[in-house]
Amino acid sequence: MGARADPATEGPPGTAFYSPPSPLPSATHGDVIWSRPLGGATRIDGAATNTLVLYHTVAPNGRDVAVSGAIAIPKGDAPPGGWPVISWAHGTTGNAPQCAPTRAGAADFEQSYLAGWVARGYAVVQTDYEGQGTPGLHPYLVGSAAAHDVTDIVRAARALYPAIGERWFAFGHSEGGSAALFTAMLGQFWAPELTLEGAVSFAPPTHLAPFIYSLPERGDVTQSLPLILDMIEGVASSDPAIDLSDLLTHDALSRLPDLQQRCIDSLIDDKYWTSLPPSFVFKSKANIRPLALDFLKNDANRIVARVPILLLQGDADEIVSAPNTERARTDLCTSGNALTFYLLRGKTHGTVVTDSVDTQRRWVAGVTAGTSAIVKGNCP
Repeated sequence: MGARADPATEGPPGTAFYSPPSPLPSATHGDVIWSRPLGGATRIDGAATNTLVLYHTVAPNGRDVAVSGAIAIPKGDAPPGGWPVISWAHGTTGNAPQCAPTRAGAADFEQSYLAGWVARGYAVVQTDYEGQGTPGLHPYLVGSAAAHDVTDIVRAARALYPAIGERWFAFGHSEGGSAALFTAMLGQFWAPELTLEGAVSFAPPTHLAPFIYSLPERGDVTQSLPLILDMIEGVASSDPAIDLSDLLTHDALSRLPDLQQRCIDSLIDDKYWTSLPPSFVFKSKANIRPLALDFLKNDANRIVARVPILLLQGDADEIVSAPNTERARTDLCTSGNALTFYLLRGKTHGTVVTDSVDTQRRWVAGVTAGTSAIVKGNCP
């Protein structure tokens, strides 16, 4: 069941676990730095073992960086070929270290949802993402960074637990929905020794470039301003040609450290952030076009995958609009992706995950069995 190999050092206690050795020892992406048993909110009930891991991956600028995450192993004996894997990419939590799921003080719906997959015989791994939990800036919505994080934790899990097999799926919600789509495109190339079978994306943000381009002219107040600035700071961090001091006002720049110290729920309740229209944080005549082009490059609706994709969207989603995801469906189908898309009536941004479990299970079983109707998708 949870028999563990020993390629890694026992990690230090407390939050010291998230501070990697300096300098970081040379290694291959997916190698384990250290690990320890996991307690707390990210622990999955019903798993044979829950493990906290720190592993190597590659940042958008090509640097070797450390990322934290969690591994849950099912009870019982692994099937022939080893436990299949679901690599989960979480939704937006915020960029401060304490916002990383493995450092969270309370469980959310994700853990009970993922417990269902563990109970069905899947090892579940969950990346915190680069710059969340560990030091550094989180490259929020940078597709390659997310795909590396989601893929390399599968490698790390297999190094720790030989009973984990080569077959895996990428799953993700909201921000993680974008991560799952980029993993569908990049994951097999990034870890060719593994077999990526498919990706499940719930309510991914797409078509953000036109929205970003419009921000300097938008005079309406929005509760999403801190989320927008998280996006801008994250995407800009991957492009050395973008200098935010050329785009944002002095007051907005002075407030950016706030985004690295607080979680998203706290920020969207802050009167400072929720009383300003986007036009107030941008300099007059700021050249937003290069930043918008970076968002275009990292838009998940532009991916071309080599594996089947299941895309699920609720029509009552209050955060990611259903028409946007329907446009993404058209884009992904036009690009030749093997896409299965369902618009779920009455489902919100959160319930689209938990209320579509039967659909997910049928699709995963069909992909695993090679059922042609499932593998081909339902594009027009």
